[in-house]
Amino acid sequence: MAYATSYPSHMSSLVLANSGPIRASSAAAEMDNVMLHLTPQEREEMSKSVAKDFGSLFKYLVPGYFYDRSHTAQLPPAFGPANFHEETANLRAADIFSGDGDLRAGLKDFSRPVLVIAGRQDPCDPAMQYEIHLALKNSTLRLLNRCGHFSWIEQPEQFYNAVREFLSAHAAP
Repeated sequence: MAYATSYPSHMSSLVLANSGPIRASSAAAEMDNVMLHLTPQEREEMSKSVAKDFGSLFKYLVPGYFYDRSHTAQLPPAFGPANFHEETANLRAADIFSGDGDLRAGLKDFSRPVLVIAGRQDPCDPAMQYEIHLALKNSTLRLLNRCGHFSWIEQPEQFYNAVREFLSAHAAP
């Protein structure tokens, strides 16, 4: 979304899959929602950890991102703590949400086709996805049922069908 605000002419279409918030003030809700999806034992185990950065804590948080916890094991190793760099994430967030921390104004004139797709039970609240959809004048919103944050893992057939359908209709030749 941040790229689209700066370089809209470089894009023919855009797929936003399980996107984070369009404004910084919505970000705290994600962590609250993830914590609500954890068991009391998982929250207690995480609180005992000496790690405090998101990358190291992610291993405790992972189950909270899924609608069906049995899919947790399918998360690729690339999502492990070794590949998450807290300082880089903080710099990226500071850059994306610079100014007033709200991307909506920068996206109001983005006219390329956009697919906003996410799990209906994503802890990145579907209201965030709806807010993104409303900010983009040429967007389609697809919420996948019985699905958390990693929709391509929990509902792969629905996810890939929706993306293929969108790209076949809107991708550059």
